[in-house]
Amino acid sequence: MLINYLKYYHIQKALYIYDDEESTHRLYELLKIMNDDEYFINFSLDIRTIRQQDVYSLLYSIEIHSSNKDQPPKYIILDLDSYHDYAKIFDKISHMGAY
Repeated sequence: MLINYLKYYHIQKALYIYDDEESTHRLYELLKIMNDDEYFINFSLDIRTIRQQDVYSLLYSIEIHSSNKDQPPKYIILDLDSYHDYAKIFDKISHMGAY
């Protein structure tokens, strides 16, 4: 379904953030599917693993690299272990004033 979303909205650049072993397996499967689909020949996928204590430095890095308005927006795909992990990340995003 993620593949269909990326193709439907013509997304060409994304950041994939994951945090555990299960996410690694899903990422591997995603990469296999993307490798077999011509749509993703020019697709850019930046892959990062994260620990909760590193969230602010990752968010600052994303903000700095996405400040160029001439480039299409970069989409962020979060693949985290629990609802609590998502809530903590979103709290830190709002704390930074990002959207």
